[in-house]
Order: sequence, then C-alpha cells, then structure tokens
Amino acid sequence: AAAASAMPLPPLAVAAAAEVKAGDVRIPKGEIVIEPASYDWPAFTNWDCVDVRGVVDWDQAYSQVMEGLIQGGAATFHLPEEIVQVLHFNAALAYEECPLGTLYFLVLYTYEMMGGMGSRDQAVIQAEMLVTHMRKFPFFIIAAARWPTYEALHHFTPLHAPQNPTAAKTTLCEGVRG
Repeated sequence: AAAASAMPLPPLAVAAAAEVKAGDVRIPKGEIVIEPASYDWPAFTNWDCVDVRGVVDWDQAYSQVMEGLIQGGAATFHLPEEIVQVLHFNAALAYEECPLGTLYFLVLYTYEMMGGMGSRDQAVIQAEMLVTHMRKFPFFIIAAARWPTYEALHHFTPLHAPQNPTAAKTTLCEGVRG
C-alpha cells in the first residue's frame, strides 16, 4: 500500500495516520476507511411528526395521505392545495416542524411540476432541490418513516424510463461489455 499521495481523499474517506484500534477492529496505518456521512439531527427525532401541530396539523395531514392511498385498492397520491400553499409560503417552518412529512409532499410537488404544472426549467430546479433535501437523510430513516415517500417514488418510477431508443441504449448501457 502506498503511503500518503498528493491526491486528496474523497470527503468520506480517511487514511489512518497510525494503527488505530476501534472496538475489536484494528485499522492498519495507511488503510483507507470509509466514514459514514454525518447528519445534523438529534438522536431522538420525532421522524413521524406524531402530535406535531403548527403550520400544519401533521397527524391530520398523514390521515388524509393514508385515506387517499387506501381508496379503491389502487395507490392515489394527492397533494392537497393547503399543503401547496404551505410549501409556497411557509416551507422552512413546515420543514422544521416535520422534515419527512415535508419531504413526502415535496416529492409529490416535484412530480406535479414534472407533469406540466410548471415549465421545464422550473421542474428541473424543483427536482434538483428535492434531491438536495433527500440527501439530508439516511435512506433507512426515509424508508422506516410512516410517510409513504418511497411508495410515491416507486409509483412514479415509469416517468424515469428512457423515452426513446437512443436514450435506452445510453441509459441502460446496451451493447457495453465489461
């Protein structure tokens, strides 16, 4: 293994300066260790926003979400107009009160923008903003929350399929060997 190189390591990789003992694991000098991303959340965050009432009554909003999902056996994702207004005028406060509930509604809002509610440029900006927000959470927090964020993402998966043969060939790496 080479010692220190002139090329900086990615932010999540750290080379041990000396042999380190971390619990029962020994990390030899110069070994590259991938550190988990750090998240700026308290240890016991109310991820499900139970009993949180402020700019939105999050329990009531969650009940409306679940009623919409259960109707007729087919998933129907509905973005209430009240929530759209909150996202437009009080998004920071909503995010502070209930980050995962706000994230769920941002997913729906982004797909509405992509579906023609906004211009193409607005939809791209909205999608980039959503990706930025999703990166703030460990995937297991989003997946384990009561908010059906992953269900919504899965529901809209067909929108991400290649739209023509050239895109399919490029995106799906057709003809690539290796």
